[in-house]
Amino acid sequence: MLNTAGSYDHIDWVSEEVEVSPEVQAGTLSDLVASLHSLSPNDPSFSTISIPQPPNSPNSRSSSTISAPLTIPFYPSPYNSDSTITDTSTDSTESYGIINNPVHPIPKTNMQIRLKILELKALGHSQAEIAYLTKVHLSTVKRWLLRYKDTGLLNRNAGSGRNRVTKAAEDKEIVAYCKANPFSTAVEIKNALALDVDKKTIIRRLREMKIRSRVAAHKPKLQIRHEVARLDFALLHKNWANEWSSVIFTDEKSVQSSRSGPIRVFRPENSRYDPEYVIYDANRGFTVNFHGWISIDGRGDLQQVSTHFNSIEYLDLISEKVLPSIRQRSGGNFIFMHDNAPIHTAKRVKAYLEQNEINVLKWPALSPDLNPIENVWGLFAKKIKRYIRVSGPIKTKEEMVRVAQESWSQITPQFIRKLYSSMPRRMKMVCDREGGPIGY
Repeated sequence: MLNTAGSYDHIDWVSEEVEVSPEVQAGTLSDLVASLHSLSPNDPSFSTISIPQPPNSPNSRSSSTISAPLTIPFYPSPYNSDSTITDTSTDSTESYGIINNPVHPIPKTNMQIRLKILELKALGHSQAEIAYLTKVHLSTVKRWLLRYKDTGLLNRNAGSGRNRVTKAAEDKEIVAYCKANPFSTAVEIKNALALDVDKKTIIRRLREMKIRSRVAAHKPKLQIRHEVARLDFALLHKNWANEWSSVIFTDEKSVQSSRSGPIRVFRPENSRYDPEYVIYDANRGFTVNFHGWISIDGRGDLQQVSTHFNSIEYLDLISEKVLPSIRQRSGGNFIFMHDNAPIHTAKRVKAYLEQNEINVLKWPALSPDLNPIENVWGLFAKKIKRYIRVSGPIKTKEEMVRVAQESWSQITPQFIRKLYSSMPRRMKMVCDREGGPIGY
């Protein structure tokens, strides 16, 4: 039990809530400690101490003002229970950490630290002990205990704190420069405007305007003719629903030898696919190529193809392996989709498909965002990257093929069905954007 001086004698737990009389004035924390003598240790759960609002405290409430009654958890030791601080004047409960120990971290916000100072003082700790336990300077502990004693408040005085290092005009210049040069870095903005501030200040000013550094979207560069073709395709198929379940989506995927990381861009919310914030892909080298296909029932076969895959090899692949597998699954009633890559549109390939009465879906150019197998490839690539992170670099082509087959086999039918169900939505989005790129 705590003695009247506020120090520890012996106690194992405290379980009852102690109501402190309204006459208790701000800062008389020893009264809170003395009131604990009447507690009975019948319940191993923690208790709370209700601190009433001091008579001289204002009735108004702000986000940084502590209005009473304030309920603070009371512990026999600061190392043995969860910490919850509840402002009983509202219905909300907020969890705060207790002092620095493996279970309960130090409170992270200024208000949390101030409340913890008050709590530890009520527990009988000296100011030096409180400074050590909360990892703040002794002068900080003294200042907030004195302020609570004098005013009953834990909020800062209006106008206190460090002055803003940038003027309003400079803030506008930062935002204007960023909007004009969205791919610039914080350091480049700082140097361009000759501002004597840290780069973190630049980032904070942009965040105040809801502009954050984000990963730029990669999309093919669309010409007007491409947008027109995409819009025509979407309008033609905007009423398709069950029809999509007959489509077999096919494509090739290259496992690349090297790839740069994501490029970040400063942009406002909901502007990921606006042209000025998009990085347009350039050609990159490849190591291992694969061909795959999907149907409404799930993934098809994944086939390794040569690095320089040509129309002759493609025709051999679809005639000997792909189309027989598709017929076996679908019974012959399907629509074949492949994009406008040169190996797909070669005369010999077109002639074969026409001779064998394969119903081919005419696909708009530069439209990977409409093809659900691109999302399958995305998940496929992530699984390979995850393998590399865990097991280290893939050293041989044979290992790459093995890892690719394992990753492909992990693509679930449920995932693919969700992609098929997104097709009507994709058509609508293309119509809404008048043929522009969409968020797939």
